[in-house]
Amino acid sequence: MFRFRPPAQCAILGVLVAALLAGCGSENPDVTTTGAASSSTEASTTAHTATDPEPSVETGTTAPNSALQADEVVLDTSVFFGPHRYDLGTATLAPTDGGGEVRVDVIAENISDETFDPPGSAVWLSVGDLAAGYSQDNLESTPGKAKVGGDLVFTVDETFTMSAAVLHFGELTENSSLVPLNGDPTTTYAVKDITPPAAASGDMWTITPVAVTIHAQDLWGGYSVDAGQGFMVIDFVATLNAESRSLNVSTVDFSLALPDGSTATAPGGGYPGVNEVIATGQSTGVASIADTVPLETPGDYVFTFAPSDEESIQMPFSVE
Repeated sequence: MFRFRPPAQCAILGVLVAALLAGCGSENPDVTTTGAASSSTEASTTAHTATDPEPSVETGTTAPNSALQADEVVLDTSVFFGPHRYDLGTATLAPTDGGGEVRVDVIAENISDETFDPPGSAVWLSVGDLAAGYSQDNLESTPGKAKVGGDLVFTVDETFTMSAAVLHFGELTENSSLVPLNGDPTTTYAVKDITPPAAASGDMWTITPVAVTIHAQDLWGGYSVDAGQGFMVIDFVATLNAESRSLNVSTVDFSLALPDGSTATAPGGGYPGVNEVIATGQSTGVASIADTVPLETPGDYVFTFAPSDEESIQMPFSVE
């Protein structure tokens, strides 16, 4: 099941096989934990680094009617949530009358192909078991494969304590990223690369898988994903071998057998998929399909292309 955010249309070539990964183990290979002063997560490329910025308020000062004192912490870390990667710089607490304002400078990188809005109230602060403030960001919508800079802004009351606060990207029931503001390690979900299965042929088709990845976030619908679930995306090339023919290759012809014996199929809708007629000797180029699979279910999988009752091409592979 997905927790829907405002929907967005996707135009990604190929078939998306979405696999719901259920259950969490004690060692999650898809979860990256980094120190607050580290440069990136496992799937990061270049992390934003705060370079001793001028404090917006003098540390230790207070507002006339606030019990809070100005504070600042350099986060220098990156997290993944929905279709974005967020590079976080400095978090600053400025006292205000009756409370305070926390600002976190951020660079948002849209790692999908479509334009998406900023996360808004899906980003929030907590102190202990209580929510302490929801983001009023000044980020603009981010085009696919682009970056925008800005701030995450939170209004907090006089009980707020910077050293006890945690920055959340997503709800606790989702694959959320957590950034403690006291310097403890950040927890986030990186993309996991899987060795793809070998190419296989039938009487009429050859299917050549070229990449397999597991995503804990939804890059196509702009939604977050329930905790323990995710998408397995398989990129492949389909080539028609039959002589003097033109045949259709479609998302509905693909399936993914999971280690527990169940079968996942592509979600359709705005997700990557393929529906194309090709002629003898031609191929689709690289397409992709996604099936829902458990984040924490290593074992044996079988990727199957069955375009007709006469042909079924199976490609087994394993996830460690």
